[in-house]
Order: sequence, then structure tokens, then C-alpha cells
Amino acid sequence: MWSPKSYAQYQPIPSLHIRDFLVEAGPEILLFVIPSVAIALFYVSLFIPWNQNRQLRRWLLQNRRAVRQLLILNFTLKRLRPKLPGCSSCTAGRFELWDHDRNLLVFRCMNCRRNITVSVFQFQEVRQILNNLPGLFIVLRQLSYKPFDALGRHLQALCVETEVFARRYLRR
Repeated sequence: MWSPKSYAQYQPIPSLHIRDFLVEAGPEILLFVIPSVAIALFYVSLFIPWNQNRQLRRWLLQNRRAVRQLLILNFTLKRLRPKLPGCSSCTAGRFELWDHDRNLLVFRCMNCRRNITVSVFQFQEVRQILNNLPGLFIVLRQLSYKPFDALGRHLQALCVETEVFARRYLRR
């Protein structure tokens, strides 16, 4: 027959509480955990950015022709924009590169979204832009792979002049 007295003689094995564990093993845990965390943080904060910068430098050296073409493209676009006629519908003068063809560039008004087509025969800068577009495509291809690492952020900064064109190209 069961009675409380008979139950009391079968006590469970005393369990270790977390507090007891930390009191006994705490110094050893701290001795191993703190240096491990410090080494991991040191690695993350120093080595990974250094490695990304090394990859950035390597990519820029391997593709210096494409970067040079992109810089020439940006400079030529800056030089061409003031020469473009004003928009016929809203009289604004802010145009972005929108599309291209073999001998044509299409610019889009940022206010009313009306397109202007400019040919090689109108401005000599159009031929320079068309000749340097392959550099932009190489940069955009790399940018589509890793847009958020150090190289991607650097390339995004280089593509400021062609931002709308780049976004359209990356969506394709």
C-alpha cells in the first residue's frame, strides 16, 4: 500500500542547478569563451574587410580597361547633358541615359518621362559614349553578382551617371 512515508524514502537524484554549475565551472568557461570570442571578433573586424579590399583591388586591376571606359563614359555624359535640347513638353533639362542602339542614344526626361533620341551625327560625344558602353556592361555584370560587398559598393559609386540605365540593365 502506498503512503507518503514510503514515497519520501525514494527521493530523486539531486539535480545540478545552473547556478551551481556556473559557480563550479564558471572560471574555466570564462577562460576559454572570452578569448575565443575576442579572436572571432578580431577576425571578423580586420581580416574580412582586408580580404574584400584585396578582392576589390584585384578585380579593378584585372578589369582596368572596363573601369577606364566607364570613367570616360561618365565624363562624356556629363559633357553631353548640357548640350541636349530642353524637353519639349515640360521645358526641364534633366535627362538620364535610357537606352542605346548602334548609332543612337535615347535619353529620358526625368520630369515628364518623354524620350529624346540623339544620333552620332548630331554630337560627337554620342560616338564616344557608344564606344565606351562595353565597359559599363562589364561593370554591371560584376555588380549583378555581388552588389553589397566592397566591390559592389565601389562599382555602384562609379555608376552614378548611368544609374537609371544600370537599373534597367540589371533587371533584364
